[in-house]
Amino acid sequence: MPNQIPVPRFKRGDRVRETHVIRLKTVKVSFGASRIPQDIKPKRGVIVSDPYRDKPDKAGRRRFKYDVKWDGRTKPDSMYQSRILLEEKE
Repeated sequence: MPNQIPVPRFKRGDRVRETHVIRLKTVKVSFGASRIPQDIKPKRGVIVSDPYRDKPDKAGRRRFKYDVKWDGRTKPDSMYQSRILLEEKE
């Protein structure tokens, strides 16, 4: 069975959001700090670049990356294709 050829899932100008991530938030209490998992709203933004491949990792994989400009931020961040999803139209 041949391996599938990877293809980019998104294109420039697509509205995307971060995949569901649980972040640990530190809450200060009198006897120290405890970490409580909280659901935080995912970041939303627009893809501002065409897809590009990064350098191979230890396993030799080259994954697609995108430059995403998040809402409320000035500079774009580079994100892997697996970390973002298309935003649903409401």
